[in-house]
Amino acid sequence: AATFIIEAAPVTLAERKRITFPAEITNDARLARIGIPDHGGPRTLKLDPPRVDIGLAELDRRVADLGELGMMSGRFEYAVDPELCDDSGYFPEGASLMTGGRRPQTDEDGSYGPPVLVTDEGHRFGWAIMETRAVVLDAMPAGATLCSIGADVAIAAKSRHSRRWTFNKGTGELLGVNDAVAVALDLDERRAIEIPRSIRDAIERNYFPEYA
Repeated sequence: AATFIIEAAPVTLAERKRITFPAEITNDARLARIGIPDHGGPRTLKLDPPRVDIGLAELDRRVADLGELGMMSGRFEYAVDPELCDDSGYFPEGASLMTGGRRPQTDEDGSYGPPVLVTDEGHRFGWAIMETRAVVLDAMPAGATLCSIGADVAIAAKSRHSRRWTFNKGTGELLGVNDAVAVALDLDERRAIEIPRSIRDAIERNYFPEYA
């Protein structure tokens, strides 16, 4: 079971400029509004507005490329494929800002998903993502080159809180912020474990709690 909290804002189709709802719609919506129940709220992530004071140049300078060990941390670039965009030339809402609509990487057996790593004891290891949050700040125009940079903002004994910022590389504009809280999982014993030392040493290279 899962809870999905979706907040949307109306925008113009041609330029993706934010507009306001007509008063009658706003008034009707207020009458139907309910609060988020305790059991439906996030356990770790916050619903406050994301920080937007961290720039592309700073992250580009500090974040190292960890390859598959990093998963949510590290750096990659991609161009917005015009064929995936709508008639107005923007990436459609609801599509993943973090990956730009790219298909998942498939393994030799045809499966796809996050990489399977190995613990110090030789067990298969992976991350079970428990909470995610995606905030889109602006639209992605067709043909733009986007730069996605991720780091960890919290690391505990068995879990990590990762954050990924996506920028328009040409303008430096922050387009979105993705958060994920994941638990270290022994895939052979099917249980949560402490983060293996070798993997922890790697992800701590991109550990910046000051960005939380």
